[in-house]
Amino acid sequence: MRIEQVIFPSGDRMPMLLDDADLPVAEAGDWALSRRHKAFATQSRNMQELLLVHAWARERRFDLYERLRSGRMFTEAEVTSLLERLRRPSANGVVVKLAVSPDTANKRVSTARRHMTWYINELIADPSTGEVQRQRLTDMKVKLDTALLAGMQSPEGNPKYRKPLKLAQAQFLQDALDPHGTILFGRDSRGRLRNFLMICLLTFLGLRTGELLSLRIQDIRFGAITTIYIRRRGMSPNDPRRRPPRVKRKGRILPLDSPRIAILLDDYISTERQWCIDHGRATDSGFVFLSDEGNPLSTDRLSQLFRGLRAAFPEKLPEHLSPHSLRYTFTDLVYEELRRLGKDENEISQTLMYLRGDSSPDSQDTYIDYAARGAEAVQRYQSQVASSRNAPDVLL
Repeated sequence: MRIEQVIFPSGDRMPMLLDDADLPVAEAGDWALSRRHKAFATQSRNMQELLLVHAWARERRFDLYERLRSGRMFTEAEVTSLLERLRRPSANGVVVKLAVSPDTANKRVSTARRHMTWYINELIADPSTGEVQRQRLTDMKVKLDTALLAGMQSPEGNPKYRKPLKLAQAQFLQDALDPHGTILFGRDSRGRLRNFLMICLLTFLGLRTGELLSLRIQDIRFGAITTIYIRRRGMSPNDPRRRPPRVKRKGRILPLDSPRIAILLDDYISTERQWCIDHGRATDSGFVFLSDEGNPLSTDRLSQLFRGLRAAFPEKLPEHLSPHSLRYTFTDLVYEELRRLGKDENEISQTLMYLRGDSSPDSQDTYIDYAARGAEAVQRYQSQVASSRNAPDVLL
């Protein structure tokens, strides 16, 4: 069995589960169609998780949907073996670890539970299902749902805080890619200009990778202060990328108060970008950042840029450097600036929510190092409360 990506003329995409004869699995396809409102990345992940459930059923030598239609209860041993299968990493020929993280395992179990209970509900609602069979299916659904919920693992706790770049590191990163600088990292001036602009937008505005690579020309308004419009859109039929980036957060308008970057951005759009389209004889997709072949730049190409930077400047740039680490940098430094301006915590939280496109203040918890800020406050408290004998031992 495998998963194939279906691309519609509108640009929408949907993952499709195929059997060994390369025919669509009807039940999985119906479930995917019922979830068309979900993001493509979520649909793809869910279909990969569903593939694991089918692999488990094959190992147990039965067809998943025939078993569900029969209404015959899953035994405790079968549910246990399913949970164990979902907690193991996918087979890739190399043994790396014995189990996936609790978060990954819980997502897999949740998908298995939602898919199987959805299918049982479809059988219950079918007019051709008799009353006795309907009751068997209802009892089966309750027992299966309860057993899978009980198999969910406890979370690992607070996610590890990913450190932002230091101010000097963020500035060096810009210098390394500056098309008019002295370091000149990259093959040619055209690529350096594009990469420099992407780094600046990630650093100055705290954009996500999907937001950066989804930018279109009409999203940039040049003026005394250039503004960047972050918009949520459907997929474009002109986007040939296998995994099109998407804007997952709220739309917003962000100021880019840097005349030099605005001028370079205008130069890139009017000159270098058009060269890429002509060079690759590509159709203008409307996206801002393109490859040399004129196609919208992919997430893999952006990740490759950061891998090259880490390898070229191991002493200047941290090993955790990534597009997302620049979002941490943006959040951390803007948070400090708002505190310096005397804003209270509620106002700071609301401001960061808008700038980052968050719908909940809880989204900021993994971006702000509360442990370090708490340690700083405790150190100051200890220095104040310590007696004269204890004072020399207190860290300042």
